[in-house]
Amino acid sequence: MIVVTGSAGQVGNELIKVFKRKHILHTSFNKKELDVTDIKSIQKNLNRIKNISIVINLAAYTNVEKAEKEKNINDNVNYYGVKNLCNYIKAKNILFINISTDYVFDGKKKNKYIETDITNPLNNYGLSKKKAEEYIKKNLTKHIILRTSWVFSEQKSSFFNFIDSSIKKKIYLINDIYGNPTSSKSLSLAISKVIIIYNKNNKLKYGTYHFCNHPVTNWKDFGTFYSKIKNYNLKNIYEIKAFELKLNAVRPKNSSLSSEKFEKTFKFKRIYWKNEIRSFR
Repeated sequence: MIVVTGSAGQVGNELIKVFKRKHILHTSFNKKELDVTDIKSIQKNLNRIKNISIVINLAAYTNVEKAEKEKNINDNVNYYGVKNLCNYIKAKNILFINISTDYVFDGKKKNKYIETDITNPLNNYGLSKKKAEEYIKKNLTKHIILRTSWVFSEQKSSFFNFIDSSIKKKIYLINDIYGNPTSSKSLSLAISKVIIIYNKNNKLKYGTYHFCNHPVTNWKDFGTFYSKIKNYNLKNIYEIKAFELKLNAVRPKNSSLSSEKFEKTFKFKRIYWKNEIRSFR
């Protein structure tokens, strides 16, 4: 049995759809049903499920800006929540899949980051994710850490909701921060591919992988492409440098990720973010 935590988020919603379509047996919990920050909640919910083979943790505090002021809340979910799940799994023969982030890097590299590059987070969100990665590596052999970036979807919590609600007025999009937008649909397909391979023979090349859509872009070009697809008035989009917004959290200037290792290991064909946006209903 596969268990999914944090199932109500952007990735969770899509992953459950993929599981149903591919007839993958699973049990899912949203944050109200299973609180990863509470070990008793984990034990209560998971102890009643027989033959758990995989736990996929999608529970996360993802508001990078608020994480600077709400450090304890951020850490409780992104680090201590992962720690609690690891401690529950540790003595059991369970594969743990955890989603991490490009924000574990400082953005000083000119090229795409690979899995073995040194991590050096610039904000609380990235630091909590790094700490979670380190705990997983030290305590679990059977694990997949999947770093992704700039996750988007058609949900209201997505970046595109900001554009939809603001495009009739003047909006500012950052043009000097680069990364890989990744659709929740693509990420869900990637996770399901890992599971399908694991279910065939209970063997995987455990460790850390990067998965994202291609190619690299900046927030301005990303948002502009979406606006073109939606036939919005592009005259309302203005370019701005990151420092001009006076954000609480420092973002890496370049957090682009190479997905080459994942694509080769799992025989997964790369997906382009423009095609994902075009497929929006």
